[in-house]
Amino acid sequence: MPLLLVFAAGGGVGLALSSLLNSTVKLGLVAGGGYIAYQVYTGGK
Repeated sequence: MPLLLVFAAGGGVGLALSSLLNSTVKLGLVAGGGYIAYQVYTGGK
């Protein structure tokens, strides 16, 4: 039974981490895309 709890806790942590990571990646992509668009718009100045 304790082993099952360890797996459940590990799964919960992994799920939270992947959720956080996905949000961070999305923010990074949005920021990166915005930066590239800004560079193109300003002519790379």
